[in-house]
Amino acid sequence: MEAPSSRRHFLGAVASAALLPVGVKATPFRQSSVLHAKEFGVKGDGSIETTAIQAAINAAVERRLPIYWPEKLRTGGLEIPGPIAMIGTAGMTTFDMIPGTYVSIRLASSDITMQNFIIESRQKSGGIDFQYFLGNTEKRRLSLSNILVRDSHGIIEDVGTGHARHIDTEMNNVRSERLRGDGFKFSRAFAYIFLKKCSADFVGVSTNARGFSFDGSTLPEPDEGGISMEDCNVLGSATQFESAVAKQRGFHFEDITSVATRECKADGLGELGWALTNVRDFDAVMVSSSHCALGQFQLDNVTGARLTGYKAIGRRLSALSYHPANADGLKLLGQCDDIQCVNGLSRDNMGHSLSKDCSHSGNILVSSTILRFAGKRNLHTRGNSPFHFTGGAMNAGALGDFDLGGPNDHITDTQFNDGSIGSAGPGPEIG
Repeated sequence: MEAPSSRRHFLGAVASAALLPVGVKATPFRQSSVLHAKEFGVKGDGSIETTAIQAAINAAVERRLPIYWPEKLRTGGLEIPGPIAMIGTAGMTTFDMIPGTYVSIRLASSDITMQNFIIESRQKSGGIDFQYFLGNTEKRRLSLSNILVRDSHGIIEDVGTGHARHIDTEMNNVRSERLRGDGFKFSRAFAYIFLKKCSADFVGVSTNARGFSFDGSTLPEPDEGGISMEDCNVLGSATQFESAVAKQRGFHFEDITSVATRECKADGLGELGWALTNVRDFDAVMVSSSHCALGQFQLDNVTGARLTGYKAIGRRLSALSYHPANADGLKLLGQCDDIQCVNGLSRDNMGHSLSKDCSHSGNILVSSTILRFAGKRNLHTRGNSPFHFTGGAMNAGALGDFDLGGPNDHITDTQFNDGSIGSAGPGPEIG
């Protein structure tokens, strides 16, 4: 990576970004004058104006001036070929996309800013709304803010070849209604993605769709990352609540490093709420997952994670009929190493409230956490990774409170069903 990837640098970048107004980037635009799309023949009269709209975009790119847009436009697919600042009306400009299967807006440059737009895709039969086209080069400083996509087949995806990558990608208040495909999908190399108040709101049965996906498993170089997420949410659809077919997932992180999340939520999904595989350096504060059919949180081969104030609420006591028996609240797998969970709550899960099956030398510490109403046991451990549960409470597990199966697993200062404060371990021990 050309950009520094240390944790200290990343957290500093997060703090610096917070000082910038929404949509303000270090772009090469002159602010002494602006353009308006109507200067280039755009009317906004309900007719299809793809050609005129594209001409206005090209002119703004050539002149390096911000361009404003009328309230509603009807158009086909558009491309942004160079640096631009596109600004909709205060009430938001609507791009009403014509029928067909195509990319709504292709972002093919560095220094692109878009704010105050609605992308209306109800007549489209396929194709994502924003394609971040990287080619085989590096792109920088994409900023999307105050964007609403409706009936989308996919909100945004980065595409490229070879060593293509993007740096400093920012999205603020980018949200969806009736999402029919993937939400925010990143699979190319990147450094520093900032997401705030972004949402994926699914409709219908979209098989294998993901709300937020960061997948570096196919990249030529590992350990891409630097993600900051705040107040980002994924909501499943009513039909999916009852379906064994809809495998929508909330948050997916794979082969990624340096992730910071705060107050993010997954709810009512047909698969996992949160899934982490081969992730290093993960911080989550006040995150939650509820009523997700196959489990709430799953960490597999994760190194250096801290979950503070997490909440995992299952389907056991809900009115939903689709209840997979092995859906755990928090599941730790593989070679999880140096994991800390503090002030958590896991309850009403069909499987275990918390399960650990890990084999590694690093410690796993769970403290000040409540485990309740599990369909199996509240705490279930296997593997030789050192595990310590302390200062918490557990009760009403259908098969009992705990089953310590690892030789280095302990429970201390914990309140059980009968109100006693007890300790147990090392495993194997059942209680």
